[in-house]
Amino acid sequence: TDVDSINGIYEVLVKQAKTLKSEGGWGFNFSLWRPRGSFIKGVGVESPGAVKFMELFDKSSDIVTAGSGKVTKNSKAKGKIRKGAMMGVMDCTHPDIVEFITAKQIPGRLTKFNISVNCTKEFMDKVNNLDKDPDEDWDLEFPDTDHPAYKVAWKGNLSEWKEKGFPTIVHETVKVKWLWNLITESTYNRNEPGVLFLDRANEFNPLYYGETIVATNPCGEQTLAPAGICCLGSINLTQFILPDYSGFDLDRLKTYSGYLVRFLDNVNTRSDAPLPEYVDSMRNKRRIGCGVLGWGSALMMLRVPFGSKKAEELRTEIMQTITKA
Repeated sequence: TDVDSINGIYEVLVKQAKTLKSEGGWGFNFSLWRPRGSFIKGVGVESPGAVKFMELFDKSSDIVTAGSGKVTKNSKAKGKIRKGAMMGVMDCTHPDIVEFITAKQIPGRLTKFNISVNCTKEFMDKVNNLDKDPDEDWDLEFPDTDHPAYKVAWKGNLSEWKEKGFPTIVHETVKVKWLWNLITESTYNRNEPGVLFLDRANEFNPLYYGETIVATNPCGEQTLAPAGICCLGSINLTQFILPDYSGFDLDRLKTYSGYLVRFLDNVNTRSDAPLPEYVDSMRNKRRIGCGVLGWGSALMMLRVPFGSKKAEELRTEIMQTITKA
């Protein structure tokens, strides 16, 4: 399918609806779609842009997870269903990025989304160099949609597009400092957007040779490639404190880390999913996430201040134990 077309967009919408219907979370990188003002030859109008199309997915989430709005008399009905959890991502190179950053500052807009800006390595290098060059420019650009390769070769990765020698159109040039300040001030005032470093995520991805990470799950704790699933579980650290409160029982923690891996891997075997590509990911990639909870409570039980050097040493000790196990 031509990914940046009505067919392509609605194909994604159907997958989103099926995911949310099953009470799963859904994330998507909207950099795939052409920016506001791009001319669409087939219908002779300009596109409303990627952020406007996000409203379609926002409304879909609202409807799919709404329920009847009435108190049910059906004994088989759930008391409530999970709200439509979604993550919307946009690359800092996209011409609609300013609209994306400020979208949720308009009351009632994109209320079903968490949103995050993917800050590329090139952009962050320029941010880190602002002391030396405070007037650094940043191009907001997108592939030339009139190019013959666009419908076939464009998959949402601007760097790959340019590496192949295909042309882009610079829609606007802004100052790096201004764009970075817009992101950070919006986050300070509105708690959104978040920031992602997908270049780094792909550097550390064990499956880098077979997939490209483009977004995260709705809460942002796991970066995922298209059709990626997250199977997450946590160890409660308060249950691994030594009887004399001198520290953590690392041998026992090691044992239960093994149990957690086996448990989560079994979940990948036993679970079903609303889309065949999700099932394929569960069965073949078998991605799991082993986390911890109760860290603050455990430190309180050990009488160790949260931000202390001792807390840092314990954290390193615990996470090394889990990782090696």
